[in-house]
Amino acid sequence: MIVSHIIMLAQACLPLVQIYLVAKIVGTTERVIAGELPYVYAVFWLLGQVALNAFTSILLLVEQLNGRRMSYRVANFFEHLIIDKTLRLSLLEFEKHAPPAA
Repeated sequence: MIVSHIIMLAQACLPLVQIYLVAKIVGTTERVIAGELPYVYAVFWLLGQVALNAFTSILLLVEQLNGRRMSYRVANFFEHLIIDKTLRLSLLEFEKHAPPAA
């Protein structure tokens, strides 16, 4: 039931989320070029943003093509594949050491 509500919310917010992610990626890239942000941390952060965007897009595509039951399987697959402990720890480590945005 919770996954269903998350999917409906994601469908409603997907255009705004994608615009936000593109803006954040551009902003992060500018900070790396300016030397304000270490390259390694920026790579982890950008990979996390791309993974989140891909996860949302694929989940919504599967939802539209195959119905809700399939989207639960895809959500579980991505939970174990993309959002595992190493990615979470990498992103947390980046946030801990990243300088605040100007």
